[in-house]
Amino acid sequence: MQFKTPILLLAGLLALSLTSVSSHAITFDYSYTFGSGVVVSGSLDGDLNGQFVENVSNVSVFFDGTPMPGTIFSAHHTGFVWVNGGPIFSFDVFQNNFRFINSDFLNGDNSYNSFFEILFGVAAAESALVGFTVDNPPLQANWSLTARSTSSVPDLGATLPLFSAALAGLAWFNRRRRH
Repeated sequence: MQFKTPILLLAGLLALSLTSVSSHAITFDYSYTFGSGVVVSGSLDGDLNGQFVENVSNVSVFFDGTPMPGTIFSAHHTGFVWVNGGPIFSFDVFQNNFRFINSDFLNGDNSYNSFFEILFGVAAAESALVGFTVDNPPLQANWSLTARSTSSVPDLGATLPLFSAALAGLAWFNRRRRH
């Protein structure tokens, strides 16, 4: 019975370590209204870093409210070629460098029928619903990027030492109780 309080305390520390959270993925909503009147909008998850959103995932794209069909792939342009992943997404329309497209075109799948991109001062979109539209240059007033919500992501770097200490303490108390 004399070990009951320390074991309960360490069990509580163990539970606390499993619920510790220190970083956040943010859900962003975006929208671009072309001069033609076409509106491309959607959402994505990422990490805010100044004017940029990094680690972009869970992308959705809508053309005048209709979702882009199929799986959405993302890319960025190196100045010479498009490469998979790493879209550069910014609150400043002129710093964006991304393409969202509904085929893995960089690996030879040219079956896409929809894309949205903002690259080097040019915004372009294509879908069966809206056809092809382009703004060169894009207008900052037509671009909107806002943070909607935050979802918790456990920071294992912070919780692992706490978790390990709690397990070690429980093992030590258990060993002492047996002797």
